[in-house]
Amino acid sequence: MKKLLIRYPLARRLLYPVRPTAQDVTEFWDYMCSRHGVTAIDEADPKQARMVDEVLDAMGVFGKHEFRKHYSTTVLSSFRGIYIPFKPGVLCEDYDLWQQMRVCVHEIDHVTQADLKRELGYSWDYLTNHASRAAYEGDAFRSDVEMEWRYRGRLLYPYVLSIRLIHYNCTSLDCENIEKKLEDCMPVIKSDTLTEPASKEAAVWLDERYGRACPSPQPRPAVPAKYAVRAS
Repeated sequence: MKKLLIRYPLARRLLYPVRPTAQDVTEFWDYMCSRHGVTAIDEADPKQARMVDEVLDAMGVFGKHEFRKHYSTTVLSSFRGIYIPFKPGVLCEDYDLWQQMRVCVHEIDHVTQADLKRELGYSWDYLTNHASRAAYEGDAFRSDVEMEWRYRGRLLYPYVLSIRLIHYNCTSLDCENIEKKLEDCMPVIKSDTLTEPASKEAAVWLDERYGRACPSPQPRPAVPAKYAVRAS
């Protein structure tokens, strides 16, 4: 019966959402990082974390306290690293095991952005231009939405994602633009179609691990709809 049901995306998500183990999380991080030559830096490496923290704080991207406790970021220079405020596979207050996997996809999406733009150009744009920073994050947010829908059957609200850009030293207009961009792509995401490079890479591993390798349906025509639920 399970083999029959997982052929249908909606039934697959509702009845068999991905529930990773600690080993799954560590192996997934190893797989994704090894493909791109990056290293995960957790909070147990204070020297590297402090260097990243000070750079971002100086650029006005994050406050030190918020970054240390809540945010991950990708650093691309002579050392290619992803700082994360948790140790992969170890539960913590802000990140359950599935969220740790989703963070990996989000940050690897930034790595692919940098590889396409060239690392220096990406880093300069991200750290010095709030509109560019919002655009890069908007694409990575899309990978979050794709992963959450495909493997958990939940839609992440565009407003809830985009408003986080305030903490990235972006403007209210930046938030509105990214919210609109995410809303516009919801019909494609709900058709079970992956577009972000990191999402596609992750799906290869996840589908094989959880027995979900099956053809995705073709994208349906976009239908105007309002997906965001605004906080009061």
